[in-house]
Amino acid sequence: MIGKLIVAALAAASFAGSASAESALRYAAPLPHGRCMITGMTPKPSINAIFISFGVTFKKTPVVTVTPTWLGSNHSVGGIETVIDLGTDHFTGLSANGGTDYYLSWTAVGVLKAKACV
Repeated sequence: MIGKLIVAALAAASFAGSASAESALRYAAPLPHGRCMITGMTPKPSINAIFISFGVTFKKTPVVTVTPTWLGSNHSVGGIETVIDLGTDHFTGLSANGGTDYYLSWTAVGVLKAKACV
């Protein structure tokens, strides 16, 4: 089912240091050839590294894109979001950006390990 909403609570994202995530949103959409696209938006209140779980496990390391998103603000980013760690079930991003209205929009595409894309 394209666009089925998966709302993940605090466990969906954790931040290096003492910062914490309020919530993260994730959506799943099936793609041709058994692939699945997981896309999400995760708050990033500080400039620390942020660990983001996909909420699923891929068979192989997925293709991941990260886009900075300021909600309700006209800010430019202070630095490019950089993926510093990538696994089959997560990635870690790092930049000099962060704030109460700053989010990372991200997408992971690959074949899931244990279940169909829902």
